Amino acid sequence: MQAKGLQTFRAHARPCCRSARAIRASAISVQEATKTLKVQEDAKPLFQPLKVGRYQLDHRIVMAPLTRCRAPNNIPSEPMAVYYAQRATQGGLIISEGTVISEQARGYPNTPGVYTSEQVAAWQPVTQAVRDKGGLFFCQLWHVGRASHPDFQPGGGLPVAPSAVPICEEFEVYTNNGGPFRYPTPRALELQEIPGVIQQFVDGAVNAIAAGFHGVEVGP
Repeated sequence: MQAKGLQTFRAHARPCCRSARAIRASAISVQEATKTLKVQEDAKPLFQPLKVGRYQLDHRIVMAPLTRCRAPNNIPSEPMAVYYAQRATQGGLIISEGTVISEQARGYPNTPGVYTSEQVAAWQPVTQAVRDKGGLFFCQLWHVGRASHPDFQPGGGLPVAPSAVPICEEFEVYTNNGGPFRYPTPRALELQEIPGVIQQFVDGAVNAIAAGFHGVEVGP
C-alpha cells in the first residue's frame, strides 16, 4: 500500500514539477530578454535632465497633483509626510495636491491649506520628508471657485465665481455634513474683490516657501 501510494503521489507530482520547470524557464527567458531590451528613442527624453527655473531635475517624470483629503480641518497630517516621501526620487519633481489659499477657496473635505501659520508649520515635516529623499516639491495653490458649497464657505455664504452660473446637476458635492448635495448657484465675484483674491495667491506663495516647498504652481 505504501509503494502504491508513493507511485500515485509521484504520478500526480510530475505535472506540478513540469509546471514549475516551465515557470522557471519562462522567468529565465524573460530575464534574458530584459537584458537585450533598450529604451525606444522617443522615450529617452523622459530620463534626461531638465532645468526648471533655478532647479535641475534628474529626469522628466513628474508626479501630478492628486487630492487625497487627508488634512483634517485643512491642516496637513503626519501620514502625508509618509505618502510624499514614498513617491519622492532623487532629483525628481512632485507637485502637491491642491492646497487652498483661503477659507473661501475650499471645496472638498479635509484638503490642506497654506493660509495660516498652523498650516505652514504642519507642512514643514512633509516638505522635509521629500527633501530628505533628494526630491523637489512644488505646492499647487488652489481656489476651487464655484466648485464649492456653503458648508465650506465662511459664514455659510455662497461660493464665488466669474459669473453666477452653477455647475450642471450631473455633478454633486460631499461636505463634512454629508451629501451628496447639488452645487449651488454661485455669486459673481465683485470687481473690488478681485485684488483680494490675487493677494491670497501671493500670500499663499510666500507661505509655501516658508513651509519648505521649492516652488509653487497656480492650480486651475
